[in-house]
Amino acid sequence: LSSLSLSLSLSLSLSLLLSLSLVMGKLAGDGTGVAAARATGATSHGERQGGVQGVALLSSAEKDFVRAGVAVGVRPDGRECLESRGFSVQLGVVPNAHGSAVVQCGGTRVVVGVKAEFAAMDRAAPRKGRIEAAVTCSATASPLFEGRAGEEVSAELSFVLNRMLSDGLGAAAYEQLHISDDLCWHLYADAVVLQHDGSLLDCASMAIHAALADTLVPLTTLGKNEDGSVHVEIHDSRTAPVLDMAHVPLFITLAQVGQGVVADALAAEEACAAARLSIGVSEAGRVAATHKADGRALNPTLVSQMLKAACKLGVSRIKQLRAACAEEIAARNPAHVLDYPLFA
Repeated sequence: LSSLSLSLSLSLSLSLLLSLSLVMGKLAGDGTGVAAARATGATSHGERQGGVQGVALLSSAEKDFVRAGVAVGVRPDGRECLESRGFSVQLGVVPNAHGSAVVQCGGTRVVVGVKAEFAAMDRAAPRKGRIEAAVTCSATASPLFEGRAGEEVSAELSFVLNRMLSDGLGAAAYEQLHISDDLCWHLYADAVVLQHDGSLLDCASMAIHAALADTLVPLTTLGKNEDGSVHVEIHDSRTAPVLDMAHVPLFITLAQVGQGVVADALAAEEACAAARLSIGVSEAGRVAATHKADGRALNPTLVSQMLKAACKLGVSRIKQLRAACAEEIAARNPAHVLDYPLFA
């Protein structure tokens, strides 16, 4: 069984990486991500601000212009201060993955492929499978992701998203990943940032959420060989239930720009932000996690206002994402909608 697991793991890893590369070529082959990032990174005298979002390069005059606009409720793309950008979702974009999705929020686009592998059960957490997220910020998404800077942003995104998954998955989801007392499914969610124009953590959390909701965990049964050893039989994945994602939160990031607060900030707005706060919101409208990017300290009163705004935006965004995923799943296989945990 161990040799079978190793060969299966290597095969899945290579095939998924190849599929993600092909998808990246199709989705970002026109180079629009680099062109957009360079368009917002206006001058060589711009000042770079770090952090999980990976912000743009702007001159002092451009920053003053953006801050002045937010002060009177005018944003570069015409949205209101607490208005999110529209988004699109496409499922099943990686052929060799157990589940996949590409999500685009404005000019930010992330693709995720999920692969399932056999893993030894963790004795400290019996009857629980494992889910692990890894993010790669492609250098074609933004010049800011070239070299070590991209590695730092990728590592921070991976850390935050793994914390979101570990805290958000319920007992039903872990039970689906359980195979036996010694074996479980280990799901690897590999995300690649194809384009970047702000609110990267929000878009990545949506993409992972959608890809896991699209994941069909293979059904298994245990059998005994003649020598008494146990073997695992994997059934047709088309009959498998989708993963229960009902308790996994989404991140909503709010940025303080000047004296105002904006939601779903553009890369240009993030470059002007004094501080940013990302809030993981559950389907019930509760705060499930928080993450503060680089920046100055926030006033407690302002933090309270940001939490309330994020909860309202998060509930609306979760409903929209679920509706979009349900539409995709219904178009591909209507039978899955009946068992879709997000609508139970």
